[in-house]
Amino acid sequence: MYKHQAAREQHQAQSLGALLAASGHQHQGDHQAPAPKELYWTCPTCGTIEPLYVPYGRGKWVKRSCECQRREWARREQETIQIAVRREQERREQRQTRAAREQEYSMYGAWLGKEWVHDRIVNELVSKTFENYKRTRQPKAYQIAYAYARNPQGNLLFFGDYGTGKTHLEAAILNYRREQGYRGLFTTAPDFFTAYNNAMHIEGAGDHYSLVSRAISTPLLVIDDLDKAHPTDTRYDVYYQIFDGRFKAQLPTIVSTNAIDIERYIGKAAYSRLSIGLQQIAMYGDDYRQLL
Repeated sequence: MYKHQAAREQHQAQSLGALLAASGHQHQGDHQAPAPKELYWTCPTCGTIEPLYVPYGRGKWVKRSCECQRREWARREQETIQIAVRREQERREQRQTRAAREQEYSMYGAWLGKEWVHDRIVNELVSKTFENYKRTRQPKAYQIAYAYARNPQGNLLFFGDYGTGKTHLEAAILNYRREQGYRGLFTTAPDFFTAYNNAMHIEGAGDHYSLVSRAISTPLLVIDDLDKAHPTDTRYDVYYQIFDGRFKAQLPTIVSTNAIDIERYIGKAAYSRLSIGLQQIAMYGDDYRQLL
């Protein structure tokens, strides 16, 4: 705005002589009244600033700005632009932060339903990385998990004692993939089947078919505590749908359990599908939660 005003004044001043010559007028010609004294002013830096005669229509004198005024206007205009740019950047960052948080919620519970979103649990799982894993306690598991995170092929099974870091490595893989721009979903077996049953029997709780569909189609699926959901024929069928669908789509799956005989919990047919390309990682040792 200020630059445009200054440019107009400069253009008017530069073309004034030509305009007056073309019209037969001189600066203090016979056909124009003298400039009013109140249009003269003195700038402490630039000195006396004479008014500008505008020979349009009947012609008139206008007060002129000085060079330092125009510089100040340009400075203010630039400052206004910079403020607008900063505010837009802040809004963009806020949108990105909200989008990232929504993705975290979706990954760690919201995909099952809004009642499965718990800030404490989401924050805890999001915070689990390879950097803060106690790798010296389970060095082999760490190495395999990190290699898998970089190139997830086939399926991965963590099994062993309580508190050895199975869930931490599962979440670390999922978080690593998310940082690389890939999506995935996490659930425990009990949470998934509770959400599934609610969707089947509670009006407005959602669609149980869509839960299975999302579990099948997500680029990376993690099912924690596979042995904590009591086995039933219905759950065998659901597990088979999920693992068979992911096998056909060639999508990687990660599961964890304390029990060794996971076939008992997911069914023979589902285990047959899961076992194709399956890496098994034994994790035994002290419960590190008791050592904190």
